[in-house]
Amino acid sequence: MRVIDVDKKMSALRRGASEEPPRLLLICGATGVGKSTVAVEAAQRLGFSRLLSSDAIREIMRAGTDEVEQPALFRSSFSRGEAGDAVVDWLDTCLAVKTGITATISRARREGIDLVLEGVHLVPENRWLREWREAGGLAVGVVLHVDQENDHIGMLERREEHSWRRADRYVAAIRRLRAIQSGILERAKITDWVEIETTRTADVVARIEHLFDLQWNASRS
Repeated sequence: MRVIDVDKKMSALRRGASEEPPRLLLICGATGVGKSTVAVEAAQRLGFSRLLSSDAIREIMRAGTDEVEQPALFRSSFSRGEAGDAVVDWLDTCLAVKTGITATISRARREGIDLVLEGVHLVPENRWLREWREAGGLAVGVVLHVDQENDHIGMLERREEHSWRRADRYVAAIRRLRAIQSGILERAKITDWVEIETTRTADVVARIEHLFDLQWNASRS
C-alpha cells in the first residue's frame, strides 16, 4: 500500500502555484521585550498571511477548560505557581498551551500558508522548525531578549502608552521576568533558534529577513 506524506503533498501543491515555499516565523521571549511589535512589523514587511499570538491560543483553550483542572492555563506566565520558582512556573504555563500551539503550526503546515506566531509560551525547540522544513518550507525561530534590566523596565513602561496593560504590575515582577528570560536563553542554546538583542539591533525585521534568505539560498543550492 502506498503511503502518502500529506505535509509534503500539500507543500508541493502550494509550490506549484507559487515559487515561494511557505514560511514559519516563531518569536519567543520574556514579557516586554518587543515580541508583538516585531511580529506585526515582520508580518507587514515580509508579507506573511497569518499572524497569531500564544496569548490568543491560550484564550481559546480557556473557553473549553475548567480552571480547577488546568490552573496553569488561567494564570499569567510570570505569576507565582505551585513550584514558586519563576522558570518552573513559566514552563507549567507553556506546557498548558503547547498542544494548541502545536496544532496551530501543524494546520498552517498542512495548508502550506505563511505563519508568524509569537509569545512567551513558546519554549525554543527544534521539532516545530524541523517538521516545517521537512514539509518543504522555510522555518525560523528567534529569541528576543534585552540584556540590561533598566532597558527592560523602560520597554515595559513605554508599552503602557500603547496598551491597556499597566506597567507597574510588570515592573513589580521584573525579577521573575528576568529569570524567565534567562531560562528561555538557556534552552535556546541547544536549538537552531537565533538570539536577537532588541535594544542593540538596528533593524530586527531585516535580521529575520536575512535568516530566511540564508535558508532559501541553501535550499536552492
